[in-house]
Amino acid sequence: MPSDRGTQAVSASGLAGAPDVALAGTTVLELGAGSVASSFATRLLGGYGARVIKVEPPGGDPLRSAAPLVSTGDGRWSALFAHLASGKESVVLDLMGEGDEGRFGNLLQAADIVIDGLGRKARTRAGIDWEDLRRRYPRAVVAVIEPYGSTGPNRDRAATELTILAESGYLDLCGDPDRPPVKPYGYQAYRLAGLHAALASLSARHMARRTGQGCVIDVSVQESLLFCLGGAAAWFQHTGEPYVRARSRVAHSIARARYPGNLLRCSDGLIFMNTGHNQESVAILLGEPSVGSQELWDTAAARGDELDALCERWTTTVTRAEASDLGQELRVGIAPVLSPEEVLDNRHLAEREFFVSMPGNGTSVRVPGAPVRMSQSAWMTKGPPALGEQTTTGLGSLQAEDRAEEPAVRGGKLPLEGVRVLDVTEYVAGPLATQALVSLGAEVIKIERPYLSDHRQQMYGPIPGPLPGAPDEPWNRVLWFNELNRGKTGIALDLSHPEGADIFRRLAAVSDVVIDNFSARVMPNLGLDYDRLRSVNPSIISVSISGYGATGPWANWIASGPSIDSATGMAWLTGYPDGGPLRPGNFNPDIIAGLMAAYAIVVATEHRDRTGAGQRIDLSMVESVAHFLGEALIATAAGGQVEERQGNREPEGAPSGVYPTGDGRAVALSVTSDMAWRALAKAVGEETLPLPADAGAEERRARHAELDGAIEAWTSAQALTDIAAALDACNVAYGVVRTSSDLHEDPHLTARGALSKVAELQITETLYPRFAWLIDGVKDPASAPAHLYGQHSVAVFRDVVGLTESEVQSLYDNGVSKDAPTLF
Repeated sequence: MPSDRGTQAVSASGLAGAPDVALAGTTVLELGAGSVASSFATRLLGGYGARVIKVEPPGGDPLRSAAPLVSTGDGRWSALFAHLASGKESVVLDLMGEGDEGRFGNLLQAADIVIDGLGRKARTRAGIDWEDLRRRYPRAVVAVIEPYGSTGPNRDRAATELTILAESGYLDLCGDPDRPPVKPYGYQAYRLAGLHAALASLSARHMARRTGQGCVIDVSVQESLLFCLGGAAAWFQHTGEPYVRARSRVAHSIARARYPGNLLRCSDGLIFMNTGHNQESVAILLGEPSVGSQELWDTAAARGDELDALCERWTTTVTRAEASDLGQELRVGIAPVLSPEEVLDNRHLAEREFFVSMPGNGTSVRVPGAPVRMSQSAWMTKGPPALGEQTTTGLGSLQAEDRAEEPAVRGGKLPLEGVRVLDVTEYVAGPLATQALVSLGAEVIKIERPYLSDHRQQMYGPIPGPLPGAPDEPWNRVLWFNELNRGKTGIALDLSHPEGADIFRRLAAVSDVVIDNFSARVMPNLGLDYDRLRSVNPSIISVSISGYGATGPWANWIASGPSIDSATGMAWLTGYPDGGPLRPGNFNPDIIAGLMAAYAIVVATEHRDRTGAGQRIDLSMVESVAHFLGEALIATAAGGQVEERQGNREPEGAPSGVYPTGDGRAVALSVTSDMAWRALAKAVGEETLPLPADAGAEERRARHAELDGAIEAWTSAQALTDIAAALDACNVAYGVVRTSSDLHEDPHLTARGALSKVAELQITETLYPRFAWLIDGVKDPASAPAHLYGQHSVAVFRDVVGLTESEVQSLYDNGVSKDAPTLF
C-alpha cells in the first residue's frame, strides 16, 4: 500500500460523512524515523482532523518495511506502516545534514504541535534543542517521547519494547509463574506512550490557544505502563505481598487474590470466564451449588485449578457462543477468545460497522475505524503517503498559509483548568480517564452511590488498620480505588431517586462533561441520557465507556479487561511459541480505554470551543483496543501472514529474550543491530556461541533457539550487576525484569518522581504512579489524596447546586445522600 488511497470519513455511526472534524486547522509535525510511539500519537491526532506532516529521512521511515508485510496488487507493503501513517503527508528532510534548516524552520513556524520521537542521540546530531527553539517558536507544543524520559540515570540507555516492559514491572506479571515472563503481542508500550503524548499535547494546545505560550512535554515510555500494574507498588508497600503472574488470571498477591477467572476450554475453542464477581450466578450456570459457597471463594486464590476444573465440566459441553450467551444472560462476564480472522468477521463489529475500507490503487483493505465514536467529530481514514509525496507541495502550502486569529477560551495555568467533569464511573477505565483529566487540570466531581458498590468492595479489598486516631472506615482504605481517584471532589448521591436525578441534572447544567461506564441501558433508565442532559446544557459532552459499545448484539454484555483481551485477538496472539493463547498481565485494556476516553474528551472540548456544539461519545473498549493490534488485523484482512505467539522474540531483535541470572533475577535483552551483536558476542565469548560475531540478522534469527541457550548459560553464571555492566558497555538494549517488590527501589523512577508518596487521609502516605507526561512549569494536581466517601457532598450541594441548608439536610434525611455507605 505504497501510495495515497483517498479519504473516508467515519462518523459515530460508522457511516461516511460525519458532520465535522474536531481538529481542523491544527497542524502537527511528526519527527522520528522508526518510532511507533510518535507515529501512533500523530495517527490519533490526524484521525480526528489535524493535518499531520511526517518528516522522513531521505531513505524513508524504517517502519515502511516493518513486519508484518503484505503482498497485494500494490506490491509488498507494511501493515504496521499502513496503520500508523494513514492520512499523513510525507516530507523528506535530511535533519542530519546541511541545507534543510530553512525548510525545517518553516515547518516549525507552522506547527501547533510537534511530536518528537527522534531519540536523544539523533536529536543531538541534528542540532535540535527544544528549549532554544521554543524561544523562536513560542506557541508550539512539543512532546518529546523517550524510552525512559528525558532525565534520569537511564535516559541514554538503548531500549526496545521488550526491555521497557521489563523495566516497568509489567512484563513480570505476564505469563506462566513456572516459566520466564512473556511479552504481550505487538507494541503495547510504545502505543500507550503515544496515547499519553497525544492526550498531553492536545491538552497543552488547548492551553496554548488561550495563553499564546506552548511548552515542552517529557513523555516516558516506561512510565506509560505504571498504571497497568494495578496498584502493585502501593499494595506491596502496605502488605509486603508482591503481585505474581498467574497465566491468564489477573496477577495479584497469592495471599489475598480473589479468583478472577481464566481462559477455559469449550467444544470449539476458548473463552474467558470472569468468575470472581457473581458467584451465585456462576453456580447456577454450572449447575454446581457448591461453587456459590462463600467458603470456597474465601480460599479461591489457592484453589484456582479446582475451580477451573469445575467450570470446564460445563464449558467443554457447549460452544463459545453458547457459553457467552448463557453467561451474559446471568450477568457472568464471558467472552470468546477470537483469532484476528474471527475479529474481522465478528457480527457485533459488523453491525457497528467498525471496520472501514482504506481505498487505493485499484484495491482496498479493511482497517479499524474510529477508536472512539463521536456524534459530531469524524474519524478520518486515508491511505499512507508515498515517500516524499508532499515535500514540495506541503512546504509550499505551509509557507503561503495565512493563519487566522484563534478565539480565546476560558481557563487558567493548567491545560484543562476551567473544565468541570461529572464522574459516575466505577472500577478502572472510567476512574483512570478522569484521573488523567485531574492531572491535566480539570475539576472532577466524583459521584458515588449511597450504598457500597463493587468498585470499593472488590478492588482487592481494604488494607488493614487506619491511621491512629482515624475512624475505622474500610471503604476509605482501598488502595486501587485511592490510586485512581486522587484530587477529585467526592460526593454521595442516589441517582435512582428522583431528587438525586434532579440534583445530577442541575450539576450537568453547570458542567462541561458527564462520563459513565455503565451498560447502555442504565443512564436512559435514570433519565440521564444524552438527550435529556443536553436539554439543560446544549454544549454538554456526554461520554459512555462500555466493553462493546452502546449498539450492536453485544451492547448489553458486561466486560472486564480480560474479556476484552479475549474478544480483540490480544490473547490469541500472545503466548509462548509452544503454547496456546495467553492473556497478558493486569488491566491493559482498561488503561487503554481510560486514556482513550480522556483523549476523546479533549478532542470534543476542542470541537466545542470552535463550534459551540457538545456531543455524545460512545467508547467501546473492544474498538479502542483494536487499534493496539492494528497491524495484525490489517495484515490478516489483506491476506498476509501474522506471526502469533512469538514469546519474547521481537521483529527487530535477533536474538531477543528473557534470561535468568545467577542470583535469581532475570534480564531481558534485544540485539537490534549487527554492531550490537558483535559487541555482545565479544562480551559473552564468541567461542561459546553457535554463530560468529559477523553473523547477520537473518542467520541469527534462523538459529535463535541455539543463541538463547548460549546466552542463558552466560547470564546464569553471573550476578545481575555484572551482566548489566557488560551490556551497558556493549550498548545492547536490555532491561532488568523488575517486580512489584522492587519497583519502588528503581533509582531511575525515583529520580524522575514517577512513583511518589501521597499523604492519604486515613492511611499512611502511599506510593502511587503519575502519568507518563511531565509538562514544564506545571505541577500535577493528582499529588493530592483521594477523597473520603461523601467528603465534599455538602459543599457541592450548597456551593455548586445552590441548595439551602434545609434542602441539603432533606437529602440526607431521605437517604439521597449519606456520610457513610450502606454495606452490601
